[in-house]
Amino acid sequence: MIISFVTLGLVLPSGEASAEEVKSQYTPQDYEKYLANYDSDAAKAAGVSPEYISSAVMEAGKILEDFKALSKEDQEKFVESFTKIDPINIEENEVVVDDPINAMGDKGVSYENSVKFFGVPQTTYKVSVNYNVSGGKVKKINSSNARVVRNLNPVVRTGLNTGGKNAWVTGDNKAAVSGSFYYQIGPIKDIGITLGNVFIKAVGDKNGKRTYKKFTVD
Repeated sequence: MIISFVTLGLVLPSGEASAEEVKSQYTPQDYEKYLANYDSDAAKAAGVSPEYISSAVMEAGKILEDFKALSKEDQEKFVESFTKIDPINIEENEVVVDDPINAMGDKGVSYENSVKFFGVPQTTYKVSVNYNVSGGKVKKINSSNARVVRNLNPVVRTGLNTGGKNAWVTGDNKAAVSGSFYYQIGPIKDIGITLGNVFIKAVGDKNGKRTYKKFTVD
């Protein structure tokens, strides 16, 4: 597992809506209530993929504990960051998972990446691919996934773009998978603002080892 931290800047395109129009009405107390009452319906509305809803609901309790452990000042800054879109500064926590599958020549790799505020995970994306290897050659893609594993930001909606998942055998004898997700504030007062797209990609070799990963926001 490899963990690293970087800062990303997401800038709202001009002319769509002002920051004031989508200003969050959340207080730290509101967020505590949101997490305390986070259930399968909330996870589904936030864009979490069906197979991860149960774990996201369980994770909300841990995030609530982490949030309560922050100072009052950091709690206020944390909540203000939900819709601070000019620009948004967020921390990215990278979790890399090699997931080799050896049975019958099938291999698999996956890549998971989490966005964090103040060290608290908020939105997690994951791609995975299972592929067949025969005679040292990557022959075909068996299956692939691109999922939202977690979203605990109450004002963000995210999900896979239409046609946003792709998997293929590369020209250099590897298997690749990518996912493209929208990242949207709102709707707040019937205004929804798409800040950008989250792109995540992983590549695995004939031995089931991940050789490349990428995570960008555009």
